[in-house]
Amino acid sequence: MKKGFVKIIVAILSVCLLCTGLFACGTSSWNKDDVTLKDWGAVKSTYGFVAETDNYLYYINGVGDSEESNSFGTPVKGALMAAKKTDLTKTELVVPKLFVAKDYNAGLFISGDYVYYGTPSTDTNSQGVIAKDMLTFAKTKLDGSETKTFFTVDSLDCEYRMVNDAEGNVHIVYYDKAETRLVDFNTATETEVVIAETSEEVKRETLASYKFAKAEGVDGAVVIYTTNVYDKDFNAEEKELLGASYVRQTESYNKVYAYKVGDEKVDDCAGVNVLNGDKAIPVKYTLSYVSGPYVFIKEADNTSVDTSKTYAITTADLHAKGNMQVVNNATLLADTTVIESLTEAYYVKDEYIRTTTLVGDNKLAEKVVAKAEKVGTLYFVEGDYIYYKNSDDRLSRLKVKNVDETVGADITEQYVSEGKIATDWYKPQVLFGKVFYIDASATGLSYVGYVALNAELDESKNDQGKTTYVALKNTKVIAKMTDADTVSLFEAKVANVTTGLSNGKVILNVKDSAGKYTSMEVLNVAKEAYEELTDAQKNMVNKDTLALYKKYLKAVDVSIILEAFEGFNGLSETAKEELRDDYEATVDILDALAKEGYKKDEILGLVVENASYYYQQAGKYFTAE
Repeated sequence: MKKGFVKIIVAILSVCLLCTGLFACGTSSWNKDDVTLKDWGAVKSTYGFVAETDNYLYYINGVGDSEESNSFGTPVKGALMAAKKTDLTKTELVVPKLFVAKDYNAGLFISGDYVYYGTPSTDTNSQGVIAKDMLTFAKTKLDGSETKTFFTVDSLDCEYRMVNDAEGNVHIVYYDKAETRLVDFNTATETEVVIAETSEEVKRETLASYKFAKAEGVDGAVVIYTTNVYDKDFNAEEKELLGASYVRQTESYNKVYAYKVGDEKVDDCAGVNVLNGDKAIPVKYTLSYVSGPYVFIKEADNTSVDTSKTYAITTADLHAKGNMQVVNNATLLADTTVIESLTEAYYVKDEYIRTTTLVGDNKLAEKVVAKAEKVGTLYFVEGDYIYYKNSDDRLSRLKVKNVDETVGADITEQYVSEGKIATDWYKPQVLFGKVFYIDASATGLSYVGYVALNAELDESKNDQGKTTYVALKNTKVIAKMTDADTVSLFEAKVANVTTGLSNGKVILNVKDSAGKYTSMEVLNVAKEAYEELTDAQKNMVNKDTLALYKKYLKAVDVSIILEAFEGFNGLSETAKEELRDDYEATVDILDALAKEGYKKDEILGLVVENASYYYQQAGKYFTAE
């Protein structure tokens, strides 16, 4: 070993021990003038938590908290981000409002140069408290430069759909809980149409149930609803005369309507009366299920509970009063089934993923396409794969197309996400060759994760020597993190170092290609994260976590020093004597660390085992009488 090497390390450590630093908190505010992504182009897809224009991807920046401040310019997590599709690292916060409406079947709606959305109200209620539990509908230009609010409803979980009419005007069709009515609000004219309502003070029919459907093939939102039919018209004079004794009876049949924006209102209801079980045919209809563009309606003879059928029809055909097909297995109409079409439905049964037809002869069509050992919730089919949440809450996929029954039963599971995903938010989405999801892992912090659909596979993933799963490479998180989450991410990476040590999977130090000791990769990752923190963020780090992180770094430094003593027992007496000064300097280093609160045994317990052993042997040699 070169003379003075340990002395140099002593000097370096001394400086490091003095660099504790003083930090101040601070957060930069959003400024519309900082937005440069203004060439968005035409809309290509919308709804959900990600939307696409010609040039940009727009996405909700993670799972926001409705209790946080929603003053324009303040929100970061849960706000709207834009990213260049050609380089997803080029991102900007474009609409700093909370996108936390809880209808996870709706989501972003971009039309023209504006995004339309629901966001927690910033008005005060009658008690003078900000009404964060109320939802305000608004629009903001995609560069954040203009905002207009329309109206407010009394709940964040208001069900709604946004859609363009034939003239391109945006409508918000929603269910008003407070007034128990379906409403179509035209944002261009700021006028509304009451589609149907539950109030008995209407002519003959009241709203009973409703479902929103995907508006494929129809200009405008489609909401399907049933009505209760009374035996006589409402009579205001008679009610005033009789008071509480005034009663109307509901008929033994009901009606079904399909509404799209622009439909006229006739009597009590707007839209097209598509099913009508009149007195001669006392039929009751139930809106069984809606999946994509398909609507499923159950028809039951009100005179006999034994006779019932379920029909399937697209929203476009329903509105046009087209023909309906009988469903042969109505038990599959649930969120546990992926309905690609009426002749291609995927579901899990007896530990296998199967596919069948919902109409026609299902016995001939049913087949096994994959083994479902860890399959949880099925999401969608994309290309040759079905995507799902597995039993570990990871987004995964299995190949289900272009395979026979035998091959399908043995397919290896492919992990799409690196860790857990959110299961109580929007479902994962696929846009321009990538799948997007909410990364709910300790290092994902409920921000948006993504990976290319054609990503290479990490074939090294296996279980007890047998490959049972593989993972898509290069999963990434796309996010603008808050200060608190940035700090949490660093703390999680330090925890990963600790986990690695406690599980015995790694040692703190390994040798690089030159044979020199260096930090293990997870510590390097934590170090990189720490170096990227601002001074204010460093001041926010948990004190115990920061102390542990610094201890790991000191152990690395000590390991590098102890490398000088490797193979000490096999050295000649002369070579050992040449290390005496280095040994004494190392003792001084450990003593200095002890004064800073780093216990000698804890540091030595983290270094490379051989280095620690030979250092101890050197100690016995130099301290022997």
